[in-house]
Amino acid sequence: MTCQKASSLMLSQHILSPSDFLEQPEADARGRIWVSRAPVPSELGPFSVEITGVLDDEVVSTANEALGLLVKDRQAILNWVYGLYTRAAEDRRWMKTHGVPRDLSRGEVLDYISDRFVVVRRASDGRASGSISIRVRWDDEHSIRFGVRSGRLVFES
Repeated sequence: MTCQKASSLMLSQHILSPSDFLEQPEADARGRIWVSRAPVPSELGPFSVEITGVLDDEVVSTANEALGLLVKDRQAILNWVYGLYTRAAEDRRWMKTHGVPRDLSRGEVLDYISDRFVVVRRASDGRASGSISIRVRWDDEHSIRFGVRSGRLVFES
């Protein structure tokens, strides 16, 4: 079985439905918050899924679209993460401060991802908007974020 087929199988077993989410007891300024009961496994590691606002078929479909893009574009996502790592690795002191080696391979960089999550919320136009975010140990103040736009990932930050 190829890596892509194995990854597709891994995620296809985890297509989400509204019953896969738990409402969090405390809403915030964004409204009600729903979180997946369990992280969704992927080749890039397990992803939590968060939906803000009303839990309906459109936002769940957007979450599933984002999860599908994790399979389809996993190498591109890994390339972005690794590219940002290699730039950060040029600063010996910075990496030492964060406890991250400066000579990691593309595959090893996955061990230094601290958080992975998919977020879906309503945009100002009322449509569901999704993103994939990754927080890395060498930059704990920012996350690497990809927006989900018309079936494609777009690097945002």
